Amino acid sequence: MQVVASANVVKVTNQELGHGGTLRQVASGLFTGHGKVEGEPFVIKGMHDDMHYTATTEAGSKVKVSVPVTF
Repeated sequence: MQVVASANVVKVTNQELGHGGTLRQVASGLFTGHGKVEGEPFVIKGMHDDMHYTATTEAGSKVKVSVPVTF
């Protein structure tokens, strides 16, 4: 995944299905991460959920964005 933010964003975290982490900053305003759902259970195939991203600025302000995904 890749998140493009304004230059004053210093941290981006993500959360989905009870799991989450911090994306790595690779340049000013550019954050990347990767992950994989191991052994996706049959019961969640076709399930819809949201990935939640929170961007934090140098001043401590936060903005949260939700992105819909389908498994």
